[in-house]
Amino acid sequence: MNHIVSAILDSGADGHYISEDDRKEAGMPIVGSSTKIVGVANQGSSAGKHKTKLNFKSLSNKAREADTFEDFKNSLLSVGRLAEDGLVSIFTKDGTAAQLPIILENVPKCGESGDIFQDLRG
Repeated sequence: MNHIVSAILDSGADGHYISEDDRKEAGMPIVGSSTKIVGVANQGSSAGKHKTKLNFKSLSNKAREADTFEDFKNSLLSVGRLAEDGLVSIFTKDGTAAQLPIILENVPKCGESGDIFQDLRG
């Protein structure tokens, strides 16, 4: 049974970086060896261990590609990689975020309020 793990949405990450502990906990498959090396906050670098696939079946195969890292305490999801797959990230002042699918041909024009979210709420 797959378990739910948490991850941080990262607007600066060029890929999804999953802690090896989270990969195991969520039951994500190993699909190869990682060659990814990333810079980390302490000015050092970290080498990836495995390539894996996120368990989000609604994403394309490319958007599900991720690398795992044994020394990461937190998993990072790339905002850019998700945006390439048609998702929009909304960050709020209280630190919450949402990922929304976007279909450009159905995006309404702003009404008199000038606030698309107000217009969507009615």
